[in-house]
Amino acid sequence: MIGARQLREVIELAKDAGAKIVLLGDTKQQSSVAAGDALSTVVAVTGSARLDVVRRQSSQAEREAVPMFFDGRAGEALEVYRDRIAIETGRETTHARLVADWHASRQAHSPEEDPKRYSHLILALDKATVRDLNRLAHDALHNSGELGADALRVCTMDSQSETDIVEFRAGDEVVFRANSKADGVYNRTPGRVECVDLEAGTLDVVTSDGRRITVDPEDDRWLHKSGGLALQYAYATTINSSQGLTRGRVFVHDHVGLDRRTAGVAMSRHREDCRVYVDREARHEVMMRQTDATEWRHINSFGDLECLGRIATAWSRESDKA
Repeated sequence: MIGARQLREVIELAKDAGAKIVLLGDTKQQSSVAAGDALSTVVAVTGSARLDVVRRQSSQAEREAVPMFFDGRAGEALEVYRDRIAIETGRETTHARLVADWHASRQAHSPEEDPKRYSHLILALDKATVRDLNRLAHDALHNSGELGADALRVCTMDSQSETDIVEFRAGDEVVFRANSKADGVYNRTPGRVECVDLEAGTLDVVTSDGRRITVDPEDDRWLHKSGGLALQYAYATTINSSQGLTRGRVFVHDHVGLDRRTAGVAMSRHREDCRVYVDREARHEVMMRQTDATEWRHINSFGDLECLGRIATAWSRESDKA
């Protein structure tokens, strides 16, 4: 996901060091965030070696579906998941259904029992939806007694105002969004809140490799550049951030902005199971914006099959990003 300018800097460094550069990636997945799709440009000029066998998914049918998404054949690929697509009406109802299913799956399949098969992840296209789903996931765990009693309430990088408080409890799965060389912590280092010290106003977070890090929200090293504590819940993340990840069970939130690249990434992160959650209202609204006023239809006439057809078309289109 490197941009053209960044790749140029890497090439200059490699040239000075007499080193060789090997680029690894997938030109059909999302392109770089920075300007210039460097990988595609290099491949077009020099060619590439390809690995075409999909191995991540346990199911043969799902392995065969992965390239269909990236090739713009979402309609065919979605047939594999037909009984795992939930269509709800309204944003709040859709979010509630997704988180309820995610929580029920976690309770039935504990990640501690078998991390490879039973790790869980929620994916959404935009940060606002990720923020909402993360908070709902935290609330579900808290309401079922799976988190600690004490809560440290602070403003984080996800807070929308000074009064928008995020709470962390023992047991919360989190991800660091700051770099601290002294602690061996880097952006997106995952961890779990081990304990909350209300008197000191700190959190103890154990990273995935077993290190214990004390996080003081008043310490500048844990301050995000946008303001607030640089720590997020790790129950949900953006599709863009999920590239390269593998989880046992994935819950995908549909969005009208999904295309073949983003849908392909979302539908290829899982090993054991993947489920899709659709807001009928959002898809109906897009359809009506593209329809002549004389042909306006009430949402009640927008059935599941038509909704799925709209999703298949949207997920098959080329990315708007060059």
